[in-house]
Amino acid sequence: VSDEGGTTNLEGLPARPFDLHPALLHDVLAEAELLVADTQTMVTEAAMLGTPAIRSNSFVGDDDMGNFVELENQGLIRNVSSADGIRAEIDTYLGTDTDETWRTRRDEFLAETVNLTDVIVDVATVDGHVDGLESVRQFGNHRRQEPASSVGVGSD
Repeated sequence: VSDEGGTTNLEGLPARPFDLHPALLHDVLAEAELLVADTQTMVTEAAMLGTPAIRSNSFVGDDDMGNFVELENQGLIRNVSSADGIRAEIDTYLGTDTDETWRTRRDEFLAETVNLTDVIVDVATVDGHVDGLESVRQFGNHRRQEPASSVGVGSD
C-alpha cells in the first residue's frame, strides 16, 4: 500500500506499506496484478504499463473526464463511483484475463494514438509549414497559419 498521507491503518489487513524507494514505484506497478486507487495519475500510468486498474473517486460518473472514459472503453481500466463497487470489480479482474491480454489491450490502444512528441518536433522543425507533415495531416483539416514575423523576448 502506497499512502502519501501516511494515515492508512493496515493493522489486521493482509497488506504492508510500500517500503521501496519512490523511484521504483513504476517498476512495482508494471509487475502488479491489479491497481486499486483514487488517483488519476497512477491509474493512467497503470493503463499505459498494461496493468489492470480500478479507479474510484468523486470524479467518476456521468461528467467524468474523457480520458478515463476512453481508457475504460478500451478495457484498460474500470471506473467505479463507490467504494462498495470496488470489491465486485476486483473479483471480476483477478483471474479472468492474463497479463498478455492486458498488454495486448495496451498495445492496441497505443497503436491508435498520436505520439505527441513526434508531432511537436515535426512542427518545430518545419518553420510553421505543416501542410506536408504526415504527423499533422492525421488530424484532418487545419487552417494554415503564417508564422509570426517577430517572436520572443526583446522582439519588435
